[in-house]
Amino acid sequence: MYENIISAFKKKNIDVIAVKNSEEACKKILEMIPLKSKVGYSGSVTLEKIGILDKFRNARNGDYVFYDRDKVKKYTNESYQLGHLAQHADYFLS
Repeated sequence: MYENIISAFKKKNIDVIAVKNSEEACKKILEMIPLKSKVGYSGSVTLEKIGILDKFRNARNGDYVFYDRDKVKKYTNESYQLGHLAQHADYFLS
């Protein structure tokens, strides 16, 4: 069903990992990001809907450094600093 989409990405040298559902997607993401990593993200309804942002927010203290842009007020000095940290994290989700 998704073979054409996967093939198109691969032709552009974009790696593809196909999963069946949100639960598998979250599991795969967590497998790929080592503990203690710094993780940032851009605004993404998909990331929110699959539940991965909550998994990072609710991780045990110290498992990840999660730069959560939703914890600060937009367009403030703090939000710009957090955005900079997020963009330079070990892993950036979008």
